[in-house]
Amino acid sequence: MLRLINGNNQESQTANVVKPLTRTLVKGYVLAADGLSRLTAEARETLTDLYAEAQAERQHAAAAGEPAGSAGEGSPKHRAAATARPRSRRASAATASTEG
Repeated sequence: MLRLINGNNQESQTANVVKPLTRTLVKGYVLAADGLSRLTAEARETLTDLYAEAQAERQHAAAAGEPAGSAGEGSPKHRAAATARPRSRRASAATASTEG
């Protein structure tokens, strides 16, 4: 009988440690899931806005009689300029020091 009481006591102590730890882990998971959900919603909204802008530009160009890919924002020159990577600060500083 004494052994049974001690066994239950150890299980109770273990539960007293494990339950709060588990609760903390679940709270962390819920916080992370909420943050990720918020982040993906913002990304989705941004992509939806970009899609709507591109569609409006395309419709505007079609109404103006311009062929797709004409010399507007969608032209190859504009795309190349838009995708060009800016120089890093280190490269800009080195250029500035050699020019001056």
